[in-house]
Amino acid sequence: YYVTFKKQVPHHRFKRAIEIEWKTHDASNFMMLLQNQGFFPAKVKNKMRVSYRIWKMIFDIDCYAWIPPFLEIEAINGSDIDSRVKKLWLTKNPQLNCWINGVLSYYNCKL
Repeated sequence: YYVTFKKQVPHHRFKRAIEIEWKTHDASNFMMLLQNQGFFPAKVKNKMRVSYRIWKMIFDIDCYAWIPPFLEIEAINGSDIDSRVKKLWLTKNPQLNCWINGVLSYYNCKL
């Protein structure tokens, strides 16, 4: 299990974020620790994620029960993303520059 802190950074073309990620071996103990510190779940989402790492990029395929699977591409810069989208023939697919709420809005549904 990974715990990730994300801070959104304004950008005009691609979604940008500063991410700090660390591994925890016991998710239930970590959640209990958070609750003991006064934190409570703001939202809970269940998904399956398959990740591929190649070309110094991360390709995540997220699967939720109520929307089609979608691909998230993470890279250092936008030109790398543009290049790989063309090489993988993904240019004719809808492309969204958003967080999960934008994807849900695209499919007209909620978490």
